[in-house]
Amino acid sequence: MQLPEGVSVPDSPYAVQLERGFRFLRFTPMLESEFRPDYTERNLPRMRAGFLVAVGLYLIFLLIRALTETGPAAIFGFVFRSLIIVTMLATVAVSYYAPLRRYLPACVFVSYMIFAMGVTAIEVVAQRFGIDRHYEGLIFITIHAYVFSSLVFRQAFLAAQFIFATYLLGGWLGGLVGRDWFYELFFIGLLNLLGAVALYGLELVERDNFLRRRLLREWASRDGMTGLYNRTAFLAHFDRILKQAGRDRRQLGLLLLDLDYFKPYNDQYGHLEGDATLRRVAQVLQNEFRRPLDLFARYGGEEFVGLWFDVEPGALERLAHGIVERVADLDIPHERSPHGRVTASVGAISFIPSGNESLLGLFKLADEALYTAKGSGRNIAVAKILNALPGVSVPGLT
Repeated sequence: MQLPEGVSVPDSPYAVQLERGFRFLRFTPMLESEFRPDYTERNLPRMRAGFLVAVGLYLIFLLIRALTETGPAAIFGFVFRSLIIVTMLATVAVSYYAPLRRYLPACVFVSYMIFAMGVTAIEVVAQRFGIDRHYEGLIFITIHAYVFSSLVFRQAFLAAQFIFATYLLGGWLGGLVGRDWFYELFFIGLLNLLGAVALYGLELVERDNFLRRRLLREWASRDGMTGLYNRTAFLAHFDRILKQAGRDRRQLGLLLLDLDYFKPYNDQYGHLEGDATLRRVAQVLQNEFRRPLDLFARYGGEEFVGLWFDVEPGALERLAHGIVERVADLDIPHERSPHGRVTASVGAISFIPSGNESLLGLFKLADEALYTAKGSGRNIAVAKILNALPGVSVPGLT
């Protein structure tokens, strides 16, 4: 999967991770917390099918052994094999119950632990009663851990090593030591090596595809010229943050920015220079919105919009004026502006949502502040701290 030609989202964590690479199958903590559930979810069908097939095969094996074995060994084998089957079925059940799905990797790991301990115990008992041993279950479950577990490489590798170590230690303590036992350990170890190499390569591809999928999705929400988020992405983000701030009683800051006399600028210097100026402004101003829930976007034309989450009311005016200063400090010549350089007007409001607001109503209030800034000579910011939000429950953007 390739990004379209010319696409660049340099500030994206997905782009940064792709650039750095992930030879050791590890992302940054933030991306790793995104990847693990996504990986599990995408592999759920294979995991469920693999566990149900294992249950079916082992159930057939249990019935065959129940018909051919007698005495204490038969009872012991029936109990342990039944426990293995019940554990695997419980793991499949957890995969269908969304609230418990985050515990699925742990359940899968426990299933393998019980399988390994159960089969090893059965082997030890079979040895003592002179019954034919069938260690093939350990071969099967080792392959299963690498192919059907939905575990990431480190987890699957650890599960497979537990299977190997259980048979090694259990066999040593249980009296299985002998040529056949060493041969069995060698074969299980060889499968471990082959499975680890295969899964490592597969997960490299999975992680690369994950980053590219997320990067493409992020690119679709970006403005193609400035690299900022676009209007659609901003409105979706604003809607989510508005609800969260209402629940948490947090103060929001909404900012509208308009570059002053920008049409005359394009007429004077040309649209290519105008586009370059927009990119410079975007690059400087997005640094003012660096916290995870803050967002700065291009709203359209020469208009930008910003959102601060949990902003202190007293800081709103300072932040808004600081943004005006950042644009002026670029010192981009503008002969057709009374200020002699590219400047910006800003309107900002600060408020705590009550739950009745519409996006359209809030934008109207911020736009009124921006209109006041323009009417006062431009190149200034007007910030309003609202204790109440009258008249904003207007049906609007959702």
